[in-house]
Amino acid sequence: GAPGSLSAEYEAAQESARSARRGLWEEEEEEAEAEEEVRTTETVTRMTVSEVVDGVNVMMQADGDRSRLDRVQDYMQQLLEQHGTTPAPVETRKNSIVAALFTDEDGAVAWYRARVEGP
Repeated sequence: GAPGSLSAEYEAAQESARSARRGLWEEEEEEAEAEEEVRTTETVTRMTVSEVVDGVNVMMQADGDRSRLDRVQDYMQQLLEQHGTTPAPVETRKNSIVAALFTDEDGAVAWYRARVEGP
């Protein structure tokens, strides 16, 4: 037959089997329904990049955690107001969280949370 007739015959046979409910396409329909369910249960979380370490590693914070971040920043601001920028000696261990003084690119000095990475 004509070049397009085989395709037309296949589509007609497929439609005939579907309307006769022979079950040949039942799995395809179940997979499509499952994919649709997955799509409806996905959630999107807005993130803020807080640091780019290198080309592979980044630090991010979920925007939903903003209230926790605000509390920590308020605490760090209180630390600055109460103690100024005079550091005090502290015993540190690897992975401990400490308050550290940093100077930003504008020259402002502030306390920030830091993790000790050395021995």
